[in-house]
Amino acid sequence: MAIQMILCVETKKSADTDSIYILDTINRWYKVDNKIKISKINMNSKSRYNSKNVEREIAQKKKAFVIGDTRVIYFIDTD
Repeated sequence: MAIQMILCVETKKSADTDSIYILDTINRWYKVDNKIKISKINMNSKSRYNSKNVEREIAQKKKAFVIGDTRVIYFIDTD
C-alpha cells in the first residue's frame, strides 16, 4: 500500500526556504521510494493553516490519491 504525504509549509512558493531541511528529515525517517508520494502545499502564512484554499487543496490531493493512505503534516515555525 502506498502513502501520500502532504506537506503544508508556511512559506511562499517563491521563497521555499525550508524544503531542504524538511526533505532531509523525511529521508531520515522514511525510505522514500515509489510507495511514498510527497506533495507540498505552500500556505504563504502560518495563519492560513485552516483557510478554505488550503483545506480545498488538501481535499483535492486526497481525492486524487486512490492507491493508499494520506497523511497531512503542517510545518509551522514558532517565531
